[in-house]
Formats: sequence, structure tokens, C-alpha cells
Amino acid sequence: MEERFEFLDGRAAFLIDGEQRDAVVGDVVTVAPGIRHLAWNPTSGSVRLRIEMRPALRWQEFTERLFAGEEPATFLRSSAEK
Repeated sequence: MEERFEFLDGRAAFLIDGEQRDAVVGDVVTVAPGIRHLAWNPTSGSVRLRIEMRPALRWQEFTERLFAGEEPATFLRSSAEK
């Protein structure tokens, strides 16, 4: 799925397909389907953003399991088996 991050407040860093990029208020970062990526907050400040996943696929299930304390790798392994 395509992931789109719109920055409303704060700053974040991305590693997208091996290339590092910083994003600030007003920036939009789009990651194409199948591209490896990481995102993190390089500061101690807060970050506010809007994230869109298209198509959403199993994103709701992933976030529910993540916030329930499940390791992301466990979900990803179970998804790959389906």
C-alpha cells in the first residue's frame, strides 16, 4: 500500500529505500508500495501528522495489535503466512 505522511507540527526523519530525509511542517512524504522505510522523531519534541494508507489493507488490525503490546515482527510474520 502507499503511505502518505502530512506534517502538521514538529519534525521527523525518514529512511526510504536507503535514502535519509527530514520532514517539517507543511511537508508531505509519500512512500510507494513495497518500498522499505523507517520513520523516527530525531528530537525530544512532539510530532503531529496525518497518515493515509491506500488501500488500507490490514492497517487497523496492525495498529490494534501493536498498541495491545504485540511485537510488530510477530504481526508481519503472521501476515506473510496468509
